[in-house]
Amino acid sequence: MEHDEVLKLVGKYKFALAFENAICTDYITEKFWRPLKVGTVPIVYGSDRFQDFLPDNHSAISMLDFATPADLAHYIHELNNNDTLYDFYRYFKLNRIISNDTLLVQTMSARTWGINNDRIRGNFINKLECVVCERVHETRQDSTIKYQAKFDDYGCPPPTTFDKYGRKLERTGNWYRTYEYTRCQLEVFQELIDQKNYNFTEKDIYNAASKRFSPSFQKNEFLR
Repeated sequence: MEHDEVLKLVGKYKFALAFENAICTDYITEKFWRPLKVGTVPIVYGSDRFQDFLPDNHSAISMLDFATPADLAHYIHELNNNDTLYDFYRYFKLNRIISNDTLLVQTMSARTWGINNDRIRGNFINKLECVVCERVHETRQDSTIKYQAKFDDYGCPPPTTFDKYGRKLERTGNWYRTYEYTRCQLEVFQELIDQKNYNFTEKDIYNAASKRFSPSFQKNEFLR
């Protein structure tokens, strides 16, 4: 995702679509970061807090600021034909100035993980795994301690998609089907735990979730 050839490809263009696969507050991916890294202006559809992680308040275009795809296209053409307006979005890159000193700087300064396969600090996935183990250990040592995830920790609504006319479609598409199947897996897992049935296998969860999801479910459609 961060290979030099990928960055070179993104950097060839003045604009890049940064449309996330899931519209969640806590879900911001390389689609958002890559254009900023190479000096391309991202057109963002994703987290409702992505502005908090921009270098400044004018370094990305939000798709939701436009009533129709045609309005967005008109604005892109306007920027494309006006270097002064376009470079306003790249001010942070051209002048090497980060003016968003709130959540962006605080998060990066306080983070415990590293980047680019840091062998000392590890990456964010390693750190998350460590936190899970630490929490399990703490609750085993002290039964009065209880950790409970909240919806805003990683609460995602069902995925949507768009048709060729830019109209949003609900409850359809591969991402939605994957979302629904995963929900079935979680329901089965929770029921087994509530029943104190700990002697189950991955295959047991797969079979039960598959029946709940769809009688015509095909394994290879989701598990790759």
